[in-house]
Amino acid sequence: MGCTSSAPPRTHYCLNLGPAGAGKSSFVKQLSLLYQGDTPQLEWKQVLQRNILYGLQEIPELIKTEVLEEPENVDKEIEFFSGIDINKATFTKDLMKKARKLWVAVEDAYETTITTRHSEFAQALPYGMKHIDRLADLSTPPTSEDILMARQRTAGVTKSAFTIDGKPWEVTDAGGQAVEQKKWMAQIQQAKESLDFIVFFSPLDEFDAPKDKKNPKGIHEAFNIWKNTVNGDLVPANIPIVLMFNKLDLLKAKLQRVEFADYFKKFKGKNEPDAVIEFLKGEFMSLVDNESRKKSIFVFSATAIDAESVKNSFAAARQQAVSNAISDTGL
Repeated sequence: MGCTSSAPPRTHYCLNLGPAGAGKSSFVKQLSLLYQGDTPQLEWKQVLQRNILYGLQEIPELIKTEVLEEPENVDKEIEFFSGIDINKATFTKDLMKKARKLWVAVEDAYETTITTRHSEFAQALPYGMKHIDRLADLSTPPTSEDILMARQRTAGVTKSAFTIDGKPWEVTDAGGQAVEQKKWMAQIQQAKESLDFIVFFSPLDEFDAPKDKKNPKGIHEAFNIWKNTVNGDLVPANIPIVLMFNKLDLLKAKLQRVEFADYFKKFKGKNEPDAVIEFLKGEFMSLVDNESRKKSIFVFSATAIDAESVKNSFAAARQQAVSNAISDTGL
């Protein structure tokens, strides 16, 4: 009798695109924590240490530009962190003492600037200072929350593999900086035969970012990149695109103190997340030139640092993309 063997299951592929700071990497980290089950890597504590130092080093500039009022009795601490070499610094007792003193002096004012500034590292400083003693101890691994809160720009392309519902998946995270966006075409060309869908990330909370035509930020940068992505030849017409509105938690917090209509005059709805998301969905879809392409675009919202949110949104995206593929092939 001959022996038979079943073919290994097909690997499914997803490519993440979008502007820098939109939360692509955090989303992938959350998927890895959900489905890989690996022991957290110690390096994430070191990333958070650098996040703390970047944040503290930024404080003098925030004072200079009057984003923060100048605090009293911390001139030495400000001078210390202004001149620190972040790549060589170690978390000694003296450094941590200086960090705490400076943070106590600016904490309340700094916290209020997070919702109005557009720095991908802004959130990491309050988190890092809250857990500075534990983060300074490199003898223990980081927590899942540490990994999700750590901020590190994606340079080049990173790939993560995991199994979901018995099926192998590989998610490719392409960097969002302008220099990295130029490489997207190559990534799509390499994977287009096996690519299940593309996820385009846009930050929900950055609707109040500068609209400068030459150097747009936040949601306006996302609009521009989205328009170039969905129109033209960058993405083959048969590949579904998921528009993922990320940072829902930050949108909810910002709407408590900022009126969305102050930045989008066409908006006539309530200053609430659902109404804002529906409006932004319309704005993004209006930038799609090809009506047939719109049929293969699916919109979801998520909070990348929330496990359940990522699990549900990615499951919905997978289901929608698969259903679309079956419909297109007539099966």
